[in-house]
Amino acid sequence: MTISEFDNIKGIGKKSRNELLKTFKSLKVLEQAKEEDIAKVIGKSKAKIITEYFAKRQQVEKNDK
Repeated sequence: MTISEFDNIKGIGKKSRNELLKTFKSLKVLEQAKEEDIAKVIGKSKAKIITEYFAKRQQVEKNDK
C-alpha cells in the first residue's frame, strides 16, 4: 500500500483521490487548482475540504520558516 498526502485529508476517499489524480495528474497541480474546478470533479463539499487542507498546510509551512 502506498501512503500519499491524500491519506492525510480526512473525508477524501480512494474514489475521490483517483478521480482527482486522473483529472489533475499531481498534487502540485491540484493544490494550485481553483475550488470550483475541483468541485466539477468531486463536488462542492469535498472541494472545500481539499482547498482548506492546502490552505492550512501552506500556513503551517509559512509559520515554520
